[in-house]
Amino acid sequence: MELSPWRNWLLIIPGGYVDFGEIPEETLAREFKEETGVSVKAGRLIGIRFSAKDWYAVFEATYIDGEARSDGDENDLVVWMDIDDALKDEAVPDLTKKMIQCAVSGKGFEEVPYESKAEGRRLYSM
Repeated sequence: MELSPWRNWLLIIPGGYVDFGEIPEETLAREFKEETGVSVKAGRLIGIRFSAKDWYAVFEATYIDGEARSDGDENDLVVWMDIDDALKDEAVPDLTKKMIQCAVSGKGFEEVPYESKAEGRRLYSM
C-alpha cells in the first residue's frame, strides 16, 4: 500500500466535521466507522479546542464492534496503542497526547496549556 505523503506519518485520532442535523456524539460514531471500520459509542466529553476557524471536540469512545482497517483515503494505517506507548511515540502529535492525558486525569473542565502553530487556539479539558 502506498502511503499518502500529506499524512506525514502522524498517528491521530479519527475525526471530522458535524453534518447538518447531527449532534457531535453521532458525528464521532459516523467518522470513526468511516475512517476505521470500528463501531463506537461516544462517552463523556474530554476536551475542546477553540480557534477562529473551528471547534475541535474530543469524546471518550467505547468499542462496540468491528475490525480496525484503513479507509484507504483519510488514513493509511489504523493501530491500537497502549496509553503509555502513545504518550512516548513521536508520531503522536502533541494535541493528541494532551487529549489522552486529559482523559486519564479525571480533572474538571479547565484550560490546558497547549502551544499551537496556528494563533488563537485554546484547549479546554474535563
